[in-house]
Amino acid sequence: MGSGFSIRARRRTAAQQLALLQVKREISATDPHGRLKYVRDFTEAFRDYLRALTDTEFKQQCSTADILLVGDYHALAASQDFAASFIGQLAQNERNERPVVLALEMAFSRDQYVLDEWLRGEIGEDELRAGIRYDAEWGYDWEPFARLLRQARKHGCPVYGIDLKPRGNMRKIGARDRHAAAQIAQIRRAHPEARVLTLFGEAHLAPQHLPHWLRLLRPRDRVLTVLQNLDELYWKAAGELSDSVHGVQVSDDVLCVFNATPLEKYESYRIYIGKWRTQPNQPDLAPTFYNLVDTFMRSMGLEQYSPVTGSHSSALIEDYPEVYLRPGAKDFEKLLARKEIPAAERRPVLEKLRQQGCVYSPRHNLLLIKRFQLANAAEEAVRFVQYECRGAACSNGPWAGSSHQDQFYFDVIERAFITFGARVLLPHYPVMRQHDFRALSSQPRDAAKIHKAFGAREHREMIEFLVLHKEAEGHARLRSELPRVIATGIASSGNKREFLVRHLGAMLGAEMHEAYLAGSMSKSFLRSLFFRKIHLPGVAKKTYFELARRVNPSQGKLFS
Repeated sequence: MGSGFSIRARRRTAAQQLALLQVKREISATDPHGRLKYVRDFTEAFRDYLRALTDTEFKQQCSTADILLVGDYHALAASQDFAASFIGQLAQNERNERPVVLALEMAFSRDQYVLDEWLRGEIGEDELRAGIRYDAEWGYDWEPFARLLRQARKHGCPVYGIDLKPRGNMRKIGARDRHAAAQIAQIRRAHPEARVLTLFGEAHLAPQHLPHWLRLLRPRDRVLTVLQNLDELYWKAAGELSDSVHGVQVSDDVLCVFNATPLEKYESYRIYIGKWRTQPNQPDLAPTFYNLVDTFMRSMGLEQYSPVTGSHSSALIEDYPEVYLRPGAKDFEKLLARKEIPAAERRPVLEKLRQQGCVYSPRHNLLLIKRFQLANAAEEAVRFVQYECRGAACSNGPWAGSSHQDQFYFDVIERAFITFGARVLLPHYPVMRQHDFRALSSQPRDAAKIHKAFGAREHREMIEFLVLHKEAEGHARLRSELPRVIATGIASSGNKREFLVRHLGAMLGAEMHEAYLAGSMSKSFLRSLFFRKIHLPGVAKKTYFELARRVNPSQGKLFS
């Protein structure tokens, strides 16, 4: 392995590991399977890796395989989405020289005729879903599985169901492995030139489980196991210097890719457990949100039970928001109306909810969830902490009569803190960086892909603003038009202003997180930032450039 579990790795993963303690405790209380020998065989088989892999190396390894066994974490949509993208990658790279066949655990081999009818276009998705008894037999969300099937049909891939009953009986699980191996062997005989991509539950992929039976039946085939998001390997990969370790080589015939964090994995499973125990469409997401809040506060050393947090006389933990999950906008409209929130205040909340699926409203202390994504929930958890620490006065925005600059940098700082906090909770939270925008500035056509609401000229202006602003912070050589570009950007409005605020703040937030990991920005200083009264005139702008200098000591002032 490239490096040990370093101080950097501990800082990078500390919040996640803290959050996972509560999640795993709840899961283990309701799901005893994790303690069974069959599952332990899997977790104990893969404790370390040989080296990190580049994307090119990963593709080269896969290109030599006859059978690809891809581990599936059923509750995580990113797991099925990876398999869907994998199909596209294999189908396009092979240039039709070697076709791809998809084999799935989600469908029983006895229902193969239903899959065939759907592939031929004789029935629709609803009939397919009913025909394979997906909801009754599988129980996970349909849409990730449907995306996988659509991708296979798009690329002309045959699809086979390879599982058999009973699924819930762990005593019979070895029989399922043997049956799946026999089905894959039969597929290889029917499609000798094809590469078989098999998506099966990760616990089945321990060396002595499905791979063992498959090698007995197909000794001449190269069988490559591709695991996804294994906890132990993820924690160790966090110690690598690169922030973008997407895959590792575990052994000659085992790889592991990372497309989600352990926290995302287990939270997704906990939510499913909640669905199965209560109403399927109304899981209780409050514990997930509160766990994110608790974890971030403990990671930063903020006291949940202290009466001195922000401007509150009560403990912050008593002020946690009400959490509501609803299926549609009309349901939220009725909810906000019932709480006597004026229409003018409802509109921006509902619009933000439409855009990102999850929104915290500090004025009303409500968390509204239309569709759940952990990254958005992490953002809103940090937003809640931020407003609670600063008090009600700051929640109303900059001081009345503030300048354009004060208003602009208030929003930028708020975005920076949210990005920083989201990356503490989810280290791979995506952020476009300065070099990304610099590359776009030299490729106008690619810039047009950023946001459909903007024209080509606006794209150029926004990217120029972001690039020049960051360069100016670093004492880059100023071009004569920089003051005009900066002033125009700060005075902008609508979607353009929102774009500039979001990306300028996100870049600073990512830099703060890197400084925290490197130890050059202390936890006590970061904690103090959450109590700054950035709504007061000039404080937000002063804070922005103070942070810009701290994350890069060579930086100087942008404006006099």
